[in-house]
Order: sequence, then structure tokens, then C-alpha cells
Amino acid sequence: MTDTTTPSGLFVDVLSGAHSWSAVSDITAQNRARTGIAPALVRFRGLLYLFHQDVSDRGTVHYCVSQDGSHWSQRVNLTLRSHAVRAAAEVAPIVYRDELYLFFRDAVDPALIKVCHTRDGQEWSPVTPFALEGARCSSRPLPMEYRGSLFVFYRADSGTRGLVACVSETGADWDTLVNLEHMTGTIVDEPVPVVHGDRMVVAFRPAQSPSAVLTLASDDGTAWRYGGTITTTSFDTATRPALISHWGLLYAFYVDYVDEGALLVSHSADGLSWYGWRSINGHNRSRETPVPAVWDDRLLLFFRDEAEPGHVNVCTKNDHDSWHRYTSISARNHADANGALQVVADEFGIDVGYRSTAYDGNGLAAFHATGPQPWSIRLSDVPDAVDAVSTTSGAVKQCVVGDLPRGTDDSIRSMVPYRDWFLVLRDRGPETLGVVDIVDREQHRKARAVALPEDGLDHPGGCQSIGDFLAVPVRSEHTHDGCVRFYDLSVVSDTAGPLLLDLRVDLGMAVDAVGITDIGSGEDQRYLLAVYTDGVVSMYESNPVPLSDPRCRFTFRFSCPATVRPRPDAMALLTDARGDVWLVGLGSQESEESAGFDDWITLYRIDLTAGRLTIWSRDRLRTRAPERRFLIHFRFGAGLEVLDSETLLVFAADGNADNLSQDGLLSYTEFGPPG
Repeated sequence: MTDTTTPSGLFVDVLSGAHSWSAVSDITAQNRARTGIAPALVRFRGLLYLFHQDVSDRGTVHYCVSQDGSHWSQRVNLTLRSHAVRAAAEVAPIVYRDELYLFFRDAVDPALIKVCHTRDGQEWSPVTPFALEGARCSSRPLPMEYRGSLFVFYRADSGTRGLVACVSETGADWDTLVNLEHMTGTIVDEPVPVVHGDRMVVAFRPAQSPSAVLTLASDDGTAWRYGGTITTTSFDTATRPALISHWGLLYAFYVDYVDEGALLVSHSADGLSWYGWRSINGHNRSRETPVPAVWDDRLLLFFRDEAEPGHVNVCTKNDHDSWHRYTSISARNHADANGALQVVADEFGIDVGYRSTAYDGNGLAAFHATGPQPWSIRLSDVPDAVDAVSTTSGAVKQCVVGDLPRGTDDSIRSMVPYRDWFLVLRDRGPETLGVVDIVDREQHRKARAVALPEDGLDHPGGCQSIGDFLAVPVRSEHTHDGCVRFYDLSVVSDTAGPLLLDLRVDLGMAVDAVGITDIGSGEDQRYLLAVYTDGVVSMYESNPVPLSDPRCRFTFRFSCPATVRPRPDAMALLTDARGDVWLVGLGSQESEESAGFDDWITLYRIDLTAGRLTIWSRDRLRTRAPERRFLIHFRFGAGLEVLDSETLLVFAADGNADNLSQDGLLSYTEFGPPG
């Protein structure tokens, strides 16, 4: 076999510079869980546990479990498993000595602190109340491990309402009370404890000066001293801070008191002396305390947007002690939060859980950081899925492409569905680079254009995506040369375009369309690439690594004729659950019945061993247009989308945007199963 792959330049790992975010997991849709207050998220024995309280009965505590952050178990009623678990407010979980502990305020007596724990996530201990005199709270109890002991900090339910902690060396016997009220006086809200090196630091807002944040520090958990003041008169706060230790510095984040919405930061080397007060980039704004996290040795800050409180943003610190402008996660996955974010960052990755605005504001949802997904869903039965596509009842829809593709030389060549977008490839005319328009499928917003690579090739063809990657054929109108380029789509959002990979497959000939799928499994899973040109389909096979891996190479495997008319304007390779490979051709030809075109979907079975294609089925699809002036056919823009293991959709687009439409609407037909 001949190696036709050309590597060039530096490989870019998306997660090393910016995170890719998964689609939102609608937990409520999976297990009917709803919550009236913010949930609590923790990882225990490799699994995520999300605790929440029932909407109709606030005291009832439920939890559900997930291994990957996407698929969640049925909710478990912890109140039924441990009858004394009825919480007055948010619960506080922590993993201590390989057991999961849950602290909460009693629903009947909210000043009473209670705790239960589990070793396996199934059987829970009886609930234990804190019986120490003075162990009564007026804020959520916040647990923290320090020097092998478990500390629980809270605002006391006393005349002073100051800072108090209970301590246990085993997690079972709560026999030590640390009363710090004489040092703090009355505090405004719950304290913020953190471990920084060998020192424990607790931040609090004093009632006498609620716009200031003070600290206490201890080197052994017994002797305490006053720390420094986190805020200054120029950088004071309207909210409780968030503290995190990273690379030898202790960072404090909070919302500005004067310019409410501005996010501020200061830091300390020893947890006592604070300095470096500054705004976290003027674009990063929120009305509530942000949530810091450390992952992959980098400091990240999650927060809800000031102007759009449902939108979730993240920003990162650069190497020069300043902060980048935020990235909108909601622009990628449309996360819509209704309250404080819960973030878990560890060796498994980053997971975010929250109360969502769905279900009357009581939904539960989650998403996570992820790398590009290399593979796609496999259909159970490809012929059945193709046969289920209605050939007559396609739905006519429209999306906005603005004033981008309008000239006579500026025409649609391919239409690839991906998540909430269409990637519309178009030819800009002779000696002009083609472009990819990123078009919102649902919201009528103007598209953004990304130029195709500068390869001396200006004419794109029919494309196919696989996982979070896109294979694009490009050719020259003059030299008849061509190649296949690849994009990483995992970074696409409402503000960011696809990332061009260095990988390319040089063909030495013009190419009209490509399809891509995966074959094999496990460590032997690899890509199969089909290239169509001039009545011939050529197959190329990769080594078993993702497209984003700099070691990825494609080698020529075989060619075979595909002379059935019409030729494919776009095509898709599909692998079924049994491992069989199929090719779907979408093409148009001049109609024998009227002036215009007929559109056909042709299914081939590919015999990889014998190196041949066999026609399995061939059906004509009746495209529809809102008016006579529209020309919706596969030859202008075609695409295929696998929704799940049983269902696929087929798309046919107009050749150009509607010049008579002020919004620049592009019409298309969507074919799927009837109903």
C-alpha cells in the first residue's frame, strides 16, 4: 500500500490551550430529578455523585450517579435509605479516608448539624447529630480535611454568630469544638476554609465591615492567629470570596463592591500577606462569586455571565499573572444555569453540575471538559436506516447565512450537520479560496465564514464529519490537483471556528467528494476514507490513532468503479454494529420528466476484502422548495447525519441564499423517518 499522507508543522493539542466542552446532559430528562436549590457535586470511587433536594419536599435528599458525566443513574432517595436525612438547605459532601461523608442542617431544627457516610455508595450509615455543646450553626456546615483530621466550619447559632469549627480525627467522634468567635466577632455569611501548603486559612466577612474579607490562619488546627485582609479600600467586595491554592500561591476571587459585576483577584504566598489586587480582565463579569478550579496544572475560573446570568463562562490565567478574556461555554453547548455552579476537577477531568433554567427553573444538568471525539455512532442496520428515510415527505426549513454567499460564482458545495450548526462549504469563484460558513441550525443569526486552507486549491467538494472531525476535499479548477484536509470541530462555538489539522492526504488528482468512517475496535480502531473522482471510488486506510494524532497516516488500499448515475455530489461512509461498511451516495441528475434535476440516494455495500462496491438500493427523493425560484438539490449542498443507532437524516440545500430575503435565508429540505 502507498502512503499518501503529508504531515507538516506543529501539532496542536486542543486541550492544552483551550478546553472543549461536551453537550449538556439533561439529567432531569433521564431520571425526572428536579431541585429547588443548588445541587452538590463530588467524585467518589471514580463516580460522580450529584446530591439535590426535591422540589415538592425540600427536606428530602436525593442523589444520582454517573461514570462519564453524560449518562446518569435513576435518582436514589437518601431520606428513605437513612430515615433521619432531611436537610434544611444545601448539603455538603466530602471524601474522607476513602468514605463519602454528607453534612447537612436538620430540616426540623436547622441549627443542628448532622452527618452520614457510606463506604460503597450503596449502604449508608445511621445519621449522627453533632452533640457537642455549642455545635449549632446558622450557615451551611463546610467540611475540610487537614493533617488527617476532618474539620467542619460554620457560622454559629449564638448571640455572637461568629466562626466555629468541629473536629474529628476519625470522622465518627465529634468531640472537639474550636470556638473562634472571640477573634471574628459576628460574620455575615458562611466561612471559606482552604488548605495552603501546611497552613489552614479561613476567610470571612465581618458584620462590622461586610465589604471587607479577613482571614484567620493556623499551622496545626489548634492555635489560630489573625491573617491578612484579602480586600482593600479600592478592591472591596459585595460577596463571599472563593479561595484556591495553586503553584505556591493562595488566590482569592470575589465580586467588586463598587463596580458590582467586576471580578477581582488577590493572592498571597503565605496566606497571611495579601497583594496583587486587580480586575480579572474587564470583560469577565458576574453577579456572584466565581468558582475556581485547578486542572492539568492550570488555574480556571467558572462564572455565570453578568448580562446573561444563565450563560456559563470560563477564563484562564496566563503565564504573566494576568487573565484571558472569558470563553463562553454556553456558546458551545447552550448551558443555561439557574444558580451556583458545582465544579469537580481531578485526574478524571472537569465536570460541572448545576440547577438549570429548564423545567420551570428546577431542572438538573451537567457537562464536562472533553477532548475531540474521534469516532461516530454506528448504526445497528444501515439498509434499514436508509430505507426508513421518507423519500416524499421532506420538511422544508431555512437558516440564516446573511449576505455571505450571493454571487453567481459564490455557490454552495456541501452542507454538513454538526451539533447545533451546519458547516456550509462554498466555492468563491476562480482563484479565490473557498470558505466554510458556520450556520446556526435553530437560531436565525448570521453565519461566520472561515477560509479554506491556502493549498493552491480553491474548490471544495462533498464532505463528511466523524465524531468531532471533518474531512474536506479541495481541488484546483485549473491544475486538476486535489487533496483531503481535516478539521477539529470540537472547538466550534458561536464565536470560534474549526481548527485546521496539519494532516492532509495528497491525491494527485481532482476530487469531488469524500466519506469517512471507522473500522476495527479497541486498540485496532482506525479510519477508512473514500474518495470519489470521475466515476471511481478509491479507499484509503489509516493507522489506529485519532486524526488529531501527529502519527496519523493514510495509505491507499484499492479503487473500484462507481459508474451508476447520478454521480455522488456528496457521500457518506457508514459502519454498522456488525462491522460491515456501507457507502451512501447523494447525487442529482437532469430530470427526464421536467426542466430541472432529480435527486437520488444510492446505497452500496463495500467488500473490503475483494475491493469492490455492490449496489444495495437506489431511491429517488422528492425535494421541496417554498417557491419556484428555489433550487433545492443534492448537487448544491448535501449532507447526512446519524442521530442514533437506528436513525439518520438526509439534507439537500438550495444553491445559494435567497437574494430577495433581507436576512439572507438559505432554504433546505430535511429527510428523515415519517412522522
